[in-house]
Amino acid sequence: MSLQTNISISVDNSIFGIGLTTQQAINVFFRQVLLNQGLPFNVSIPKKEMNQTTINAMEEKNLATFNSVDELYDDLGI
Repeated sequence: MSLQTNISISVDNSIFGIGLTTQQAINVFFRQVLLNQGLPFNVSIPKKEMNQTTINAMEEKNLATFNSVDELYDDLGI
């Protein structure tokens, strides 16, 4: 298997950041494929047009603010 070096380094750093080796992450992925009997995520082509919520977030407009994590969780219903 051949990966582009810049992609491989970025992925390795991300995986290491959650405490896994690349081989462990691959094993997790393979087990998820077996459990899901397919890819463990949807594969789709991203929309070219951004929705207004995304645009607002990127422009830092109309953002909700919270005084605490608990307040955020309450708003999210979790």
